[in-house]
Amino acid sequence: MARAGTRKIGNSREAADLFALTFQHSGVEELYIAHVDSDRRLIAMCNHVGGSVCHLELPLQEIAREALVLQSHGILIAHNHPSGDPTPSRSDIIGTRALSELADRLNIRLYDHLIFAPDRWSSLLALGLL
Repeated sequence: MARAGTRKIGNSREAADLFALTFQHSGVEELYIAHVDSDRRLIAMCNHVGGSVCHLELPLQEIAREALVLQSHGILIAHNHPSGDPTPSRSDIIGTRALSELADRLNIRLYDHLIFAPDRWSSLLALGLL
């Protein structure tokens, strides 16, 4: 977990700029969580490794625990698809919705879930899936 300073993440494009460099050379799916305060200023960035070339489980309890410890007002999550297609999979959508419901119960907002491929990215929020 890295402390990240006071960078503001006001929208999905700014989140994409923040996450983009983290996935440039990864051959397996990785997950990053950006924790933000009530002004959407970055509190910390956490990495969760444990995916394969084509699959990643969202560690819901770990993400929730981190958010509570960091006193996050909200989170943005991002992971990569080394296959080159940033289209959300069925498990991406189901996992994101489960995380959103858990976060809501804890009074934490899930702002977006971004999926990165080598040359493009997608936003579950923009796709109407969050």
